[in-house]
Amino acid sequence: MRKTTAILFFNMLAAACSSSNSDPKIQAQVGVALGHSHPLSMRFADLEAGQSAFVLEESAGHRHELRLNAEQSALLLMKFPVAVESTETDAHVHPVTIYVADD
Repeated sequence: MRKTTAILFFNMLAAACSSSNSDPKIQAQVGVALGHSHPLSMRFADLEAGQSAFVLEESAGHRHELRLNAEQSALLLMKFPVAVESTETDAHVHPVTIYVADD
């Protein structure tokens, strides 16, 4: 079962990577924690290049990071939304939903 799932997963990833689209816009809904939120710094081209770590830009004197696993990256490349949690900074995290905007 795991081997079949892995094969399907990587076939979907390959199909997503071969799609031709200039640079779709990544958008995010970042949850408020301790009275603030952060903008997400991420480009679709970075996902296509295999980048998995991204930054929630500085706000309220600090920043957070997001780390995507292979499955989350593949889903985004196929333009499915992904829910992830930021790293902990100053004793809190932010829930983040990332999606690719329809152009």
